Amino acid sequence: MQESNYLKLVDNNYRLRQSKQYHLNVRLTGNSFSYNVFDPSQGKFIALFDARSTGQAINIQPYVEEDDLLKQVFGVTRLMFSSGQFLLIPEDLYDESQTHTLFQTAFKAPGDIIVNNPVETLNARLLSALSKEEHQALTKDFGKAYLYHEGGPLITGLQRQYEKAEQSFLCLHVESQYMEIAFLMNGKLQFYNRFCFENPEQFIYFPLFVCKQAGLDPAEVNLLLSGVIDETSGLYKQLHTYFRHLDFCELPNNFKYSKRLYDVPQHYFYSLINLESCG
Repeated sequence: MQESNYLKLVDNNYRLRQSKQYHLNVRLTGNSFSYNVFDPSQGKFIALFDARSTGQAINIQPYVEEDDLLKQVFGVTRLMFSSGQFLLIPEDLYDESQTHTLFQTAFKAPGDIIVNNPVETLNARLLSALSKEEHQALTKDFGKAYLYHEGGPLITGLQRQYEKAEQSFLCLHVESQYMEIAFLMNGKLQFYNRFCFENPEQFIYFPLFVCKQAGLDPAEVNLLLSGVIDETSGLYKQLHTYFRHLDFCELPNNFKYSKRLYDVPQHYFYSLINLESCG
């Protein structure tokens, strides 16, 4: 295997023969492959898997072929993907016939295939574009999966979890080469975008830039972190130089979790967990 970071946690009461009753939630990025399994009869997550490559695109084929859980048929399969070509359109302004025109205006070379995800908590549509090759790569092993842009689960999770919060939050989801940033005020989304970075200097620029544009003081704003970051990482220490109020996202309390899943930091798979809430 090419991956240096690998984990698989399965509840002791997991039953392979009951897989058709379970939900499979998958996340694919350029260098990572993760999934969880949800049992709707218990309202409980009963398995979690994560593999990450170092400096190269991940090859998921060995896992799909060898993983005993993935060999089964699931009642529902969702697949979350990463794409820089996306648009958030308020529901009352959405016109399906204008979708391709919007992407041609917004992007120089938009993908041919449009994925349309309603975001109920926002009363909006999250539209994302994929090339035919990207779409084929995503659906090759998960042909019956419902596709979701990664922004949907993150926005849905944050808005549901902090809908009654009176303070503002800057939320930062970190992956190895990109980040998602969302800004919530009184539980309402004010901003969402995705930024690529190649080094720590580029990394810190984007949250500071968003603060400047939104009129936020980095030393005063509440910064919520999720994804591949923890207190020992250099990126965290760099954030702490400018931001004084840092915390990590917690697992949604409307779900139950196998005790095994608490063996990893809760915020690592925040978006993947919230994929279960997306239809």
